[in-house]
Amino acid sequence: MADYYFDIETTGLNPFVHRILTIQLKSRNQIAIWKLWEEKDEMELIAKFLHHLRFIGKFDSIYGYNCLKFDIPFIMSRLACMGSMNCEIYQVLYDKNWKDLYQYLGGNYISMTKWLKLFNIERRCAVSGADVPNLFEQGGFAEIEEHALEDVDLCEELVQKLHENQRL
Repeated sequence: MADYYFDIETTGLNPFVHRILTIQLKSRNQIAIWKLWEEKDEMELIAKFLHHLRFIGKFDSIYGYNCLKFDIPFIMSRLACMGSMNCEIYQVLYDKNWKDLYQYLGGNYISMTKWLKLFNIERRCAVSGADVPNLFEQGGFAEIEEHALEDVDLCEELVQKLHENQRL
């Protein structure tokens, strides 16, 4: 069984208006990141992620922060907007062992940043998720990628701290 760490970056919070810019997945110090600016379109970005997801075992854990209330529904909604959501994709997404740290830690609107501070984990990247849409418009792809990669690294660090403190 392996542990994976997952996140997405978007141009906003509404999947009916905004787009997915990156999808990142980390395991065993290997990171896969699919970037809209390197793909033909958003559908290709999502399709490549889904293809990769098919090879993750049903007993492997995929950790994310608010992934079950934001990231996965956002992906499904984007697929629905493009007319591509179907039963097969639903099964690929929901047959996985998703572990949402937001829900596990109480789901009480406390940001990941506050949890990181509580466990003395520091952000190293100056870019926040709120900066991503403007950076995309300005062509700041390297900064978006740095933020996206840090988010999965921080998710992994938080999971490790929770294990160390016997909270997970």
